[in-house]
Order: sequence, then C-alpha cells, then structure tokens
Amino acid sequence: MLASTHKKPSKKLKKQKLVDATGKDQNSTNAHSSDVDVKSRTLFVGNVGVTAKKTHLLKLFRQFGKVQTVRLRGITPADPGTSKRLAAIRESFHPKRTSCCSYVVFENREDALNACSLNGTKFKENILRVQICDDNAELEPSKALFIGNVPFDAEENDLWNTFETFGQIESVRLIRNSETGMCIGVGFVNFKSTDGVALALMADSVQVKNREVRVQRYARTKMKKWQTQQSEVKPVPKKEKKPKERKRKEADNAKVKKSAIFQGSKVHPLKQKKKRNKKLSESQKMIQQIAPR
Repeated sequence: MLASTHKKPSKKLKKQKLVDATGKDQNSTNAHSSDVDVKSRTLFVGNVGVTAKKTHLLKLFRQFGKVQTVRLRGITPADPGTSKRLAAIRESFHPKRTSCCSYVVFENREDALNACSLNGTKFKENILRVQICDDNAELEPSKALFIGNVPFDAEENDLWNTFETFGQIESVRLIRNSETGMCIGVGFVNFKSTDGVALALMADSVQVKNREVRVQRYARTKMKKWQTQQSEVKPVPKKEKKPKERKRKEADNAKVKKSAIFQGSKVHPLKQKKKRNKKLSESQKMIQQIAPR
C-alpha cells in the first residue's frame, strides 16, 4: 500500500494579519471596538464600603440584568508594604479609609443604564456614586461646587452629610492620591438644582469633620488650571557640559583629591633641631663630675 504524500496541516498556525480595504489592521481595530463595547456597558461604583463583598454587589446589581464581572478597586492597605490584593484577602484596610470603588460589567448596555438609578442610594451605610464609564459629560457650573481645604481623612459620606442640608445632591467626588488613596484636600459637589449652590454660597461657614472648608462656584477654567498644577512635573534634563568646562572640572577634582592625600607635616630647614652627639654629652657629664665648676 502506497504511503499518502498528503501532509497534515500544522497545529501551530501563524496568526495572519488581516487588512481591510482602507489598509488598517483589522485585529487592532476589532480589539479597540471590543474595548469600547465593554466600556459602554461598565459601571463605575464609587464610595463602596470596604467591608462589602463581590457577592453583595452582584446581588444588588443583578436585579437590572445579567452581570458578567464585578471588580473591587481603590483599596488602601494598612501596611504600605502590603499589596492591595493581599490586603483585600486579609481584610487589612487603612483605619482612616472606609470606602473603595468597584467596576460592574453588564451583558447589555441598556441594563447598565437602568442600573444608574442606584446613584445616590445608601448601600451598607455608604451613599453610592454610580456612573457609566463612557459618560464624559462635564459638571454644570451652575449646579456644582468646588470644595477646598478638605480634611485628608475625609470620605464622600462626610461631604454628603454636610451639603445635603442645602439641597438634593446628584453626586459627590473627592480627589485622592493614586498611591496612598487618601484625599488631597479637594472635592466636588454636584446638586440637582441651582438652588443648592446658591444656598451653600450664602452660608457663613461650612465645616467638614470640624474643619472649615473653602466653598467656591465650580468653573471649568479653574478645573483645568488645577489639573495642570496637580500633573506630574517632568524632571528637567541636565545640559551636556562643554569639553572645556568638563576638562576644567576634572582638573579641579584632581587638585582636590591630591590635596586630600595625607602627606605629613613638613619642617622648615632652619627650624629643624640638630641632633646632639650622645658620646660627647656623656664625656661632658664625666668632666662635670670630676671637676665641677
């Protein structure tokens, strides 16, 4: 029986680069579109209690539709050397942090939009901030306040409890340090109407955790200016030294090194004491004993 000359197809097939009619890589285009699709049905849930579990959030949000994943983020460990994941497993949280954030991914965008109705509701003593991730809408200046001089250990609940006396609040946000997770002293309060802003600005003094805060009307220009000030300053690159300057500096360093070497004390030739002859001194002693002056 003749052996078949037909070769079996290799299991390890190289991934072909698919290019569409416009010349773009379809693989990268598909990956980008998938990321946009996931983002459009993902909810950001802020001010979640640190003691909340994924199962608790799953039970809360699945009433609106099928939930694919729930992720907890923004945990601040009690020990800076401990990873956030290990701190979450051990439940070793910073004593001054009582909240974290979460991302909830739905199967359908419509379900995610309906779940946004939980914004402002209380969940385990914390008032949630629920927002869809592809919502890039800015705050309305007529309904928002800029809060400065906020205590570093403040939480979103503190701002809610303080400013809800002026009107119904839409959302509260504190700006936090990405490494430590603590508040950097800045926050924003978004009211449902302009009346809340007017009443808060008329107040003589507003305190958060027994500390007087600075209340100003929100402005986009101030926000952009603040963002530029808070952005990381890139280190200025050192200028390359010119050859003459480099040689001069090397010569100066060589002089310093040379002078630093221990050479001992030098004696002036005129000041140097002459050594006495020991034999002569002994004979003089004998003469003095025999014939003293």
